[in-house]
Amino acid sequence: MAVAGTASAADEPRTVDLDVKDEDVVVILKSMQAQCGIKNLIIDKDVQGKGTFLFRELPCPRAFDVVFETMSLRATTYDGDVVNVSPRSK
Repeated sequence: MAVAGTASAADEPRTVDLDVKDEDVVVILKSMQAQCGIKNLIIDKDVQGKGTFLFRELPCPRAFDVVFETMSLRATTYDGDVVNVSPRSK
């Protein structure tokens, strides 16, 4: 599931810059939330694990897709402005 960020004033799509090694997935998601301009992010208490990612100007939807796939997560979007992240098995 793609998660889209809002476009900037110049209509440039938002991107993610991330360089982390063995970082907690919740910290990664919060960093991406800020970079992509996502206002409402709900992270299930069962979301856990550590990941290593190096992104340079990766479009937000693609960055979230990669993290979700790598960390076995899924996202549900409500009304386009609330994103709920949970383990894929839930």
